[in-house]
Amino acid sequence: MKGRGLLIVALMLTSCGSQQEDLPAELQEMTKDIRGRVDPIPAAKKLESFDYRAAALPDPFAPKGK
Repeated sequence: MKGRGLLIVALMLTSCGSQQEDLPAELQEMTKDIRGRVDPIPAAKKLESFDYRAAALPDPFAPKGK
């Protein structure tokens, strides 16, 4: 019984191996006309500066009583 299972697995593996031999050539043929194109990065937007002036106010996240 083990011999049959091993034989079946071996036959399955050898049948898959023969189909993959021409795979690199087939991929080369299919992708020879494909050319990728990457869009340029958009220009960064100029942000308006902001001065935070609430340093003298109490911290809203500080525990109560401090």
